[in-house]
Amino acid sequence: LCREVLTQLPGDSAAASAFRHQLGICARRRGRISEARVVFHDAAVAEEARGERAALARSWGELGVLAALDGDLEGAEGWFERSLALAVELGDREVEATNLHHLGVLARHRGDEQTAASRIERALAIREERGSDPEIVGVLLSLGALERARHRFDAAQAALTRALLLARAQGDATRAHRAAIGLARTAAERDQPEEAVRHLEAALAAAAARGDRVQVSEAAAELGRVAELRGDADEAWRSFRRALEASERDGEREGMIAAYLDLARLDRR
Repeated sequence: LCREVLTQLPGDSAAASAFRHQLGICARRRGRISEARVVFHDAAVAEEARGERAALARSWGELGVLAALDGDLEGAEGWFERSLALAVELGDREVEATNLHHLGVLARHRGDEQTAASRIERALAIREERGSDPEIVGVLLSLGALERARHRFDAAQAALTRALLLARAQGDATRAHRAAIGLARTAAERDQPEEAVRHLEAALAAAAARGDRVQVSEAAAELGRVAELRGDADEAWRSFRRALEASERDGEREGMIAAYLDLARLDRR
């Protein structure tokens, strides 16, 4: 549809630029990274030549996302920094927040938790300034994961609980699931297995009701790991088997491999 619309629009119009961006995003979401990179590279060249600086900032940010997906974290950081600087200059708070969030996640992967926290918290503050910004949930999920990694469990629980409630209010089942899994992991690390099981059983029931076998597999596997930590090998085995069966029915190879590894580890014990 985007390609068809583009044939009807002047190539140098703002509308054409918007549809080219959407075309690149579609390619990225379908896993066509090389195709998306070409789209956004060409878009950036054209936007820079025409002085379309707001669109250029977004294209640079998308090139950063694609570099990160390719494992080029240094390249990704460069694109995000360029996009951030231009967004700040233009006063584009939405793009500024997006890049701060990405840069915070990259800093966490580097092990620089202080920088990660600073950037993610700044991104959250900007999102909150904007009011009912749906991307607040994504930033809260990143903040919760960071705080859990820093063993700041109260802060992690607060961020993830807020993310869960907001995601449910928005009808965002995927992010609600991620928040529930994060809360369960936080509870498990705090040696609160009953709380972890409560979150996981709720996530499992919601995923099963939606017919989302990928999320069923993930929640079942997490239940298995909690049971394993409690020394309940039988319950752990049942949960890992359920995770495997859900992944097999969906043909989800990554989940199948993870389930086999969980079962093998349990069997060695």
